[in-house]
Amino acid sequence: MFAPVVQSLIDTGLTGKTIVHHCFNLWLHGGETRRGVSTYNKYNANPYSMVIASIGPGGGILCRHPETERDMNSCDSTCRRLYKFLVSSEEAATAL
Repeated sequence: MFAPVVQSLIDTGLTGKTIVHHCFNLWLHGGETRRGVSTYNKYNANPYSMVIASIGPGGGILCRHPETERDMNSCDSTCRRLYKFLVSSEEAATAL
């Protein structure tokens, strides 16, 4: 689902370690989004709409798993990149 986002990270020339961090954060964000679906019974919701509603130019949803502020800042950084990708990419709506 997030393959185009990961490919865009690779294309920017980030280091492998940084890309792995972003992939982990995308995984966390996906888990939080899924938790929201099951908690609030939103099984018929559009996945793209749910993802775009949970992130913004300032970061993402509060994730329960980061242990430190630095980890949360890393998640927010990934969410900002994801947001920028989604709002700027015409293929994003069909990719998710």
